[in-house]
Amino acid sequence: MKKAVMWFHYLIKMKKLLCGFTILLISFFLTSCTETSTGGTVLGVKGSPFWHTLAPPQDVDAYYDEMATYELCLAWDRILRNSDNSYQIDNRRSEIAQSLQRRGESSLLCSNPAADQKTIADKQIKRAKAETRRAKAEARRACQEAKEAYYSCKRSGGSRCYYPSC
Repeated sequence: MKKAVMWFHYLIKMKKLLCGFTILLISFFLTSCTETSTGGTVLGVKGSPFWHTLAPPQDVDAYYDEMATYELCLAWDRILRNSDNSYQIDNRRSEIAQSLQRRGESSLLCSNPAADQKTIADKQIKRAKAETRRAKAEARRACQEAKEAYYSCKRSGGSRCYYPSC
């Protein structure tokens, strides 16, 4: 009987948790939508990757046209820093360049090849460091396995057991 009561309380807690999670998920989706100029709704907050993909072109143009020139240049730099998707980088930078042209500015006003090369190099360094950490962790795991194999060999009375040199 006691197990049945505990099970019942568990189910009630799970139901509350599921309801809370559902409410949170629904509120996330409702707040993560943006109305378009045509009266429709697009998934994603204005300026987010989802929004850029799904919003009508005139809304994307208006989004960039509302920005000050320095904000466009900051966005130009931020796009390269925050994305590894070359299509997304090219697409966003093209949208910014078109906005600059609509203002009568050079489409390459925000372009800074030296800064781009530094950002790319920084990203490569970051990836290399992450790969180094992964490789070191894998080497530690392999060394631990080799030590465990050595101890297993010794416990079984083997005569050709060699302690790993790692």
